Amino acid sequence: MIKRTIGTVCTGIDGVGVGARDAGLELAWGIEIDPRLAEVANFNLGNHVRVADMLDCDPYKFEWVNNLHFSLPCLRASVANSTGEINEDGLRESPLDIALANKSIEFIEVLRPDVVTIENVY
Repeated sequence: MIKRTIGTVCTGIDGVGVGARDAGLELAWGIEIDPRLAEVANFNLGNHVRVADMLDCDPYKFEWVNNLHFSLPCLRASVANSTGEINEDGLRESPLDIALANKSIEFIEVLRPDVVTIENVY
């Protein structure tokens, strides 16, 4: 049987990890910038979440996973944003939104997981 693993970026309290674990996946690692949220995830699911800013992380230093999940904050790019703010270049995304998206692409290109999921909340 093939071992199925998951890594999560912007893990939060790792609700995705709960579902993944219940579906039989092994929680390989998570990245969460907020130490309080990481503490909750680690308390509930084991010690797999590291406190770090994903923008400072080198994807080459992470174990390969079958499944890679992103739960990015999407400060202005989220469909939940009702402010309608537009950048001077005509985009809704903030510079941080763009940086997080680019870093996500880097993780995907380096790790090349079988499955990638990206959450965007309503």
